[in-house]
Amino acid sequence: MEPQTLHTLYQMLKTMRLSGMANELIDFYENPNHELMDTDAFIERLIVTEHDLRSSKKINKLIKQSYIRYPEAAIDEMVYAPERKLDVEAIEKLAQCEWIHEHKNLLITGLTGAGKTSTIREFVHSLNPSLYKVVYIQLSTVSVIDEAQYLSTNVFNDLTMLLNFEMDSKNYCILILSGQTSLNNILKKQIHDALRQRIVINYYMEGLKADEAQVYVEYCMKECWSQEKVFKDEAVRATYNIAGGSIRKLNNLLSKCLIEGANSEKQVIDPEIVMRAHNEVELG
Repeated sequence: MEPQTLHTLYQMLKTMRLSGMANELIDFYENPNHELMDTDAFIERLIVTEHDLRSSKKINKLIKQSYIRYPEAAIDEMVYAPERKLDVEAIEKLAQCEWIHEHKNLLITGLTGAGKTSTIREFVHSLNPSLYKVVYIQLSTVSVIDEAQYLSTNVFNDLTMLLNFEMDSKNYCILILSGQTSLNNILKKQIHDALRQRIVINYYMEGLKADEAQVYVEYCMKECWSQEKVFKDEAVRATYNIAGGSIRKLNNLLSKCLIEGANSEKQVIDPEIVMRAHNEVELG
């Protein structure tokens, strides 16, 4: 095919908002072996590419509309350790989302920065967009409310009404509440008893333990393609003691340590750098 003709077809497909087909068309003719592919296989390739692109865009749009942080969260990357008291079997069962199919509600609580929002993001990622739409009330609805400990009594009452379909005979809305440990105390109040009874799954997440922090830091460095040991063991222990098990605090401190180490032209992060980084974080 002549380059000018190929460019014209590409622009026509883009105008019709068939970006997947347009890009696949270019990729096809840039392949020196494209003449070996028959017409049926080529047409199938165009259609599948366009379908996959649209499905991916739809999923990303729904995830964005859910207003949950950590878009790259994946259940396969969750860090497990005995000290963290995470039940692997329970997590994997929750990830299968059978509790959603059964229209059961879920409550997740834990310390600040323990990973509640990231975990929810992983669960939302695993939902089939053809069956569930997060937050927006269409199909079988999955409503996610993060930092729920800040909700007023009136909002909790509204949630109770939202879960009451046809005098409690049907459940069309699946509710996921996530918040700090104070959320449990709030829901234990008598005024919220009706809502509490509609939550059949309650999961508490603890922060990282000392041994987990070591594994976590090594994992982070590996993901950054680091071949050398950047943090000394005693430096990791120092960051853990400062962060107190909070993943968010630990991440912030690790980032500051790397900046401080680079400014000091250090190849390895030691406890002294950790303390300097901590002091700057505290002052900031």
